[in-house]
Amino acid sequence: MSQADDDIDATIDLFPGPVLVLAPHMDDETLGCGRLLAALADSGVHVHILFATDGSRSPEVSPAHARALAATRAREARCAADALGVGEANASFLGLPDGRLRAHTADVTLGVARRWAGLRARTVLAPTRFDRHPDHLALRRAAVACAAHAPGDAALWEYFVYYRWRLLPGGDLRDRIRQELRVVPDTSAYADRKRRALACHVSQTTTYASGQRRPILPPERVEEVSRAPEVFVRYDARRPGAAILERDRVWVPLAHLLEPRLKAAKERLLGLLPPPAARSGGGPAAAPAPNAPTRVVVFASPFPLPAEWRFLARVDAHPDLELAGVLCRGTSTGRAARLRDLWRRRGPLAVPLGAAWLARSLRRAGLPPRDAVERVRERMRVVPDVHAPDVLRWVDGLDAHVGVVYGGPILKPALFTLPARGTLGVHHGRLPDYRGKKTIFWAIANGEPEAGVSIQAINAGLDTGRVVREGSVPIGSLSYAEVSRRAQALGVELLLDALLAGEPRPSGAASDEGSEPAAKEGTARSGSAPAGLARGARPGRAGRSTLYRDPGVRDLVRVGLRRLVRRVLRR
Repeated sequence: MSQADDDIDATIDLFPGPVLVLAPHMDDETLGCGRLLAALADSGVHVHILFATDGSRSPEVSPAHARALAATRAREARCAADALGVGEANASFLGLPDGRLRAHTADVTLGVARRWAGLRARTVLAPTRFDRHPDHLALRRAAVACAAHAPGDAALWEYFVYYRWRLLPGGDLRDRIRQELRVVPDTSAYADRKRRALACHVSQTTTYASGQRRPILPPERVEEVSRAPEVFVRYDARRPGAAILERDRVWVPLAHLLEPRLKAAKERLLGLLPPPAARSGGGPAAAPAPNAPTRVVVFASPFPLPAEWRFLARVDAHPDLELAGVLCRGTSTGRAARLRDLWRRRGPLAVPLGAAWLARSLRRAGLPPRDAVERVRERMRVVPDVHAPDVLRWVDGLDAHVGVVYGGPILKPALFTLPARGTLGVHHGRLPDYRGKKTIFWAIANGEPEAGVSIQAINAGLDTGRVVREGSVPIGSLSYAEVSRRAQALGVELLLDALLAGEPRPSGAASDEGSEPAAKEGTARSGSAPAGLARGARPGRAGRSTLYRDPGVRDLVRVGLRRLVRRVLRR
């Protein structure tokens, strides 16, 4: 057995499972003991994280945006738990007001006691007695109160979040702890895992809110806590207060009282200065800060195609993008609902289409990994009416910078104008010539050499928005399915390129110049139109006035026979 294995075994002996981690805010568990949690999880120890507050005041946002921030921070916490190896299912939330745990002492203590007893935890980790944040101290007091009634084999350990103090010579509080009380497990192999977990906390590692001067966790702080050893002190009721200190027993408690007050005075002075690029509203900035990700809300189908899943997964995984939410119109995302929807829209054609879809679904053809799909599903909301007032409030609360229509329903301006910069849509057809439905089929039917793909800024017209990206795929003798597959793949790349380039520009997104009235008043959609519109015709004759419809059986037979004859003649 290697020395590293011996070290891990010794760590497990010191911190036997089940392990309960008490975190005042989302990220404290990673800052204070992320490497230890990753090591324990890898060794098969059951670890559970209990978050006490809702995190809605870090960073400071207006009351109107606090709920959305709380939801964002909960998602970030689950992401971090997953990155550490603990698993997002092992994260739970008391949801108490951020910054006000002292006013909810009974609720905190009850929540800790219930989780401790339900988990039958043998190891509990809580913030140290010399932490500077009042929420951290309130949670520690609750842990100490519960420890007095815990089984004899249960141990309470203190971890350090804020350990560098300006008023301490040398700066590190942990150096003042008695050597015989300090436990410093060798978990250096898990430094990268800790970095990845901290990267999940985008609201803390970027200038997320309007008026923010710097991230709450700047890069140098993330790097420091990832590389630095984690220190723990076992709680002993016989060693209260400064009894755990080896030196500076008078100065440390005094500095503990002074540092938060001096920091608060500094913040008040800074508050007198005008914030950079301030705007009204107090929520996340309309345009993301240079190092902040672009928040994207996607209006999608409840039954995404493989290309749509790949797009959603890539947005979710991209460091410069954040998937704020996915809104779908429907009643269910199950396979039975998908087949019923196909029958409603396609009639008898639903039989072959449904069989092909089922086959692809069962073998997961073209889909991202399961964990990526599940992460997207967590952000997915399926509603019967995407324009219902509560749904509009939900979308508004996401504070998205950009919206994207990808296979989604018809949208009204009340919805597609909610994202700060506007909404983009992918249309599998060359605009403005090929507007409406199934334009790839009609490009094949009209004998076009290639099928276009357009990314447009959605406006009140039907496929009349400003084109921000476009491309094409060859048709030749390729089947409709293969041309569609290539067009979908190209659409994903063009759409991601447009998002990363800052499209739609605020000035162009709101412009409706050159648009025509929508087929249905106040509606817009990318890549579709109501059935029964103009029959497919050569775009050179019809131009912008033509809206293509769904092909009928006659159209399918006619085009299929024509292509078959051409292939025979070429032989």
